[in-house]
Amino acid sequence: MSREVYTPPGPAFRGASRVSVIVPALDEAAGIERTLAAIRDQTPPAREILVVDGGSGDGTPEVARRAGTRVLAARRGRGVQLHTGARAATGEILLFVHADTRLPRGGLAAVEGALSDPAVVGGKFRLRFEHRHPVLGAVALGSRLPWAWTSYGDAAIFVRRDVYLRTGGFEDVPLFEDHRFFARLKREGTIRVLPLEVTTSCRRFCRRGPLRQLLENAALLAGHALGASPRRLADRYRESGPKA
Repeated sequence: MSREVYTPPGPAFRGASRVSVIVPALDEAAGIERTLAAIRDQTPPAREILVVDGGSGDGTPEVARRAGTRVLAARRGRGVQLHTGARAATGEILLFVHADTRLPRGGLAAVEGALSDPAVVGGKFRLRFEHRHPVLGAVALGSRLPWAWTSYGDAAIFVRRDVYLRTGGFEDVPLFEDHRFFARLKREGTIRVLPLEVTTSCRRFCRRGPLRQLLENAALLAGHALGASPRRLADRYRESGPKA
């Protein structure tokens, strides 16, 4: 649960977009400043940026505060952190950006443009990795599809706030919180995949090897589809190294 109450923005936010950007973070001091800079560089600017820290030991909250960002504290776990930020947000639109992912120029404007269609309830960006590799290219290509099993938090999911609350939001599960949420979101209305790319790191893929990690991810997803315990799958996921 958040240890800070977020107050509604005042007159200084006039002219800002309707988008609240939520960034879950855990030990991301080395790179979160680039993520926040890409968010601040949007036109129109975000209504607010919320960094939700899960108990970092490397000074991530301090880095975020120095960047002029409001920081909330939550129990460790991406689903919990995302949900904490969503409940504290005041914007009509919620955009979830991982701490190692950078928005493209025009990203917030594209989100607002997509949701100007009342039939659209949410969506995501296309994905690209910092490093090139045929396997990474295939993963990025798959992100262009609106299917739940090709839709993950790295692609910066966005949603109308009222729809988020109606669906229950991100669950407190140790793995696939993004995949599970996107599957529920698709049942609410039209999904839009934006023709813009977010750029994310390939830490897990680069460390384990792209093909090996892709096969590992496929096995985890298959286990999830067959009803395996998310906690057991998460233990296996952590054993394979840092996140993709």
